[in-house]
Amino acid sequence: MFRAAGFVVGFLVLPALTEICLSQTYKYIDENGHVVFTDNATNIPEPYYKKTTIIHEQRQEWAYQRNDTEPETSYRASLQMLAKEKAGKRWTKIEIKKKHVFVPVKITIAHKKTTLKLLLDTGSDKTLLYERALKGFNLRNQKIVRVQQASGSLVKTKEITLTKLEVGKTKEEEMTALVLAFQSLRVEYDGLLGADFLLKHRYVIDYDKQLLYLE
Repeated sequence: MFRAAGFVVGFLVLPALTEICLSQTYKYIDENGHVVFTDNATNIPEPYYKKTTIIHEQRQEWAYQRNDTEPETSYRASLQMLAKEKAGKRWTKIEIKKKHVFVPVKITIAHKKTTLKLLLDTGSDKTLLYERALKGFNLRNQKIVRVQQASGSLVKTKEITLTKLEVGKTKEEEMTALVLAFQSLRVEYDGLLGADFLLKHRYVIDYDKQLLYLE
């Protein structure tokens, strides 16, 4: 986990749903601020039992009941987000291992492209790529910066500008990222997808189906 400046990680709290009893889906927010859906109550960690919302689904349609304390604009935004979720246009298949979320990310530098497997990390202020995953890219004459690791020590990295970064249909252009000369063979991913990208988008993680929704 790398930090260069302080960020506040935000998440979208979805509205409560009216009871139309058929199948049930449960929703809770984990310690990292991720919105988690599951249709199996036994998958819910004990600390989140009292904070879990039960969602009832009928005929593939959602019924909504707005909380009176919820701003109207926030409520409408939540409905729009759910409608887009149901359309399935912005879901990206991800990989989840031991509660770690790995996201396929397409990057473009100049006219060269590749797809990397990045660990979703809201605790990292900057998106960070491992240099070994960028073989064939011209990374010479890049700016050298020092960043602070979670341990407090400083490490030298390169700062590059990505022509484009894409997660599914969501993209950022001319985005800066850090490149670290990290060579451990034990690490099976190619870097970190950090808060500099994640805080610009609302996102939902479906842990059961291993899907990521980004808006």
